[in-house]
Amino acid sequence: MVELVPNLLRQELEALAAKDERIDGRGRWESREITLETNCLYNAEGSAKVTWGETVIYAGVKFEIRTPWPDRPTQGSLMCGAELRPVAGRKYEPGPPSPESIELGRVVDRGIRESDV
Repeated sequence: MVELVPNLLRQELEALAAKDERIDGRGRWESREITLETNCLYNAEGSAKVTWGETVIYAGVKFEIRTPWPDRPTQGSLMCGAELRPVAGRKYEPGPPSPESIELGRVVDRGIRESDV
């Protein structure tokens, strides 16, 4: 079995945990700074940028008016998708959607649909 944390780092982390501290200096229950910026993507009808420490997350919403489906003439439709861009990590590549991005779109779609909003 591969050891995930080298022994010296493990000892340092255990000492910090005993003092309720983290390796980056934050307290045990102290979160990284979170900022929110809205309307930051010019090609979306609505968008947000969330910065959580050094992690940056973008979300965009696009919409269009269309004719309802024949079996649901009084209801709209919703399609969810996700793009995991190469800047998010080495395992993400440009091109067709990855299995992870397809699954993320499905999970978001199902969560919205089953909320009966």
